[in-house]
Amino acid sequence: YNYGKIIIKFHPTTDINHYRDSVPNEAVISKVNIYDLFNSAKIILSIGSGTLVEGVSVGIPAIVLKNTEKYSHNPLPVIGQKIVWDYANKEQDVERLIENYNYKINHETNQILHFAKIYKDMFFCEPTEKKIIDSFEF
Repeated sequence: YNYGKIIIKFHPTTDINHYRDSVPNEAVISKVNIYDLFNSAKIILSIGSGTLVEGVSVGIPAIVLKNTEKYSHNPLPVIGQKIVWDYANKEQDVERLIENYNYKINHETNQILHFAKIYKDMFFCEPTEKKIIDSFEF
């Protein structure tokens, strides 16, 4: 399948050399800031990170890759699952979800943006002094 350009962004603390042999030949390893990558990203694939939350909050569908060898950490809530994000256990799941999300990007943008707003309201707020104090008050 040809889904377009594949850009891999490793976490800043990850030693890329441990994974170079696993990177597909057609993929590019990026050192660009994730927020700059969000400007052109269509779909995010991740084992589990805050990038998932940030991505869906700006309207980028996400595929959560289950890590069967260790543990998986998915920070996304159930709301929006199967609409703007879902789990992939194997390669066929990834292919199916890419097809699904490409369709949604082209034909159901309003639904994606609806859930982006829900996530944005759920996870982010303006850091006012009151909100900062309220966050740390017990």
